[in-house]
Amino acid sequence: DPTTGAPATTGVLQASAWAPTAADAEVLATDALLAGPESAERSPVVLVMDHGEVVVSLPEAVAA
Repeated sequence: DPTTGAPATTGVLQASAWAPTAADAEVLATDALLAGPESAERSPVVLVMDHGEVVVSLPEAVAA
């Protein structure tokens, strides 16, 4: 958290993202780590949460 200097506490332990390039995927995954599970509403991601839940948000084409 840049405003406090404290680590972000979003509950996301791991994030993987799909994008046309590796650089774009890295940006989406970093956003997911910092924004939390709400990022799954706007990006194709798989999130592993600190309580064990796995959140999957993939477009049909990727999931198939």
